[in-house]
Amino acid sequence: MARDIAGMLTGVSNQSIDPNMSSEQQWMALNNQSIKGMQGAIQDLRGQPRGTQAEQLQMAMASLDPSNPADAEKLIKIMMATGDRVGAAKLAAGIRELELEGKTRTAVSDALIKLGDTENAQRVLDKTLTPVAGQQLVSRLQADSRSKTSKEEEAAAKLPVTMKTQERILKAAGVPEDHPVWAETRAGDYGDTTTSEMIAIAKTLAPDMNVVREGSTKYILPSGQAVWAAETTVGAKPKELMYPSGVDANGKQQYTSLPTDAKKYTDRKNTGVTITRQDSDDALYELVNAGKRAGFDNSAYNNLTPYEQDQLMNNVAARTNEIVKEKGLNEPEARKEAVQELYIKRIEETPKEERSIISQDMYRFKKAPEDELDDADGGGTEKIKEGTIIVHPTTKERKQLIDGEWVILL
Repeated sequence: MARDIAGMLTGVSNQSIDPNMSSEQQWMALNNQSIKGMQGAIQDLRGQPRGTQAEQLQMAMASLDPSNPADAEKLIKIMMATGDRVGAAKLAAGIRELELEGKTRTAVSDALIKLGDTENAQRVLDKTLTPVAGQQLVSRLQADSRSKTSKEEEAAAKLPVTMKTQERILKAAGVPEDHPVWAETRAGDYGDTTTSEMIAIAKTLAPDMNVVREGSTKYILPSGQAVWAAETTVGAKPKELMYPSGVDANGKQQYTSLPTDAKKYTDRKNTGVTITRQDSDDALYELVNAGKRAGFDNSAYNNLTPYEQDQLMNNVAARTNEIVKEKGLNEPEARKEAVQELYIKRIEETPKEERSIISQDMYRFKKAPEDELDDADGGGTEKIKEGTIIVHPTTKERKQLIDGEWVILL
């Protein structure tokens, strides 16, 4: 093996070594031959006279670059051949460290490129950025990527996977297939609607097959509360003048017979306020997703009680007909204006302390002061009697008419 190394270093065939020498003597002889051969070769190449062995060896080693793998390998062999095993070991360890650093820089640079940071990837390769600093950048970018991915997945999880999913929701809720919502769904108008919102919309638009009602008329109850009553058939009961009055424990809409002493509400022009079932259906369809279309969400409408939703729907239907008469707009345009006036303008941000822990609804519907009295004392043909007490259906606040003014009862 030693004989091969000497030949590789010098390019000159070794002279035979006495096999009877001890191993130490053979090694020393080999070193001498290698040094002489190297010195001679270098001097021959340079056209110089051959100097001392030490000078020749120093010149040979000085011409080699330890950072160059090929030169480093030659240096190691020279050191081994001259007996400098410690130096050879140190140089070999340094080479391995450089190789490891090079691989590390390459790996860190590749990782940065994949994460889109090409500028710092090149800095790592140029050695103007340490591998440790580069790895810290990689970790930070990976964390940001995971956070972004998590948010995107969370948002995607709230969306129906496809339009087919939205259609299944509509079908499961029993929304008639001739309802306009089907066409809008297939056109992608509900593409950013969450699954929970789609279910709420579908349930709202699905007709109650147990209830039949046609045109509704606004009445004032003896308590002063305004309601929309219609000739209604509930289940097997015969048709009767009834109004939606709340929900039962299961959330099902309930209907109450209209008292015989309830008075028909009229506006300031002394004309009756009556709407058809189609007017109400059209108003409801415009309302259920109006919040989101206006840049909020649908929580303001969804958080209303079924009774309040019914009242708002019918008020929008009636206001739509008024706008058609007042401004000459077509019904769709008038309906959008009515929704803007009676609903969108009244959406406000829900205070943080009042938000539901579960839903975290951002918005709520702010009732106008006149809604509390439902215009019962302004425009109806029947003047409310002095001393009348009314109870708000939601807040349970009690008010009494005293000297022509409503006073809150404690």
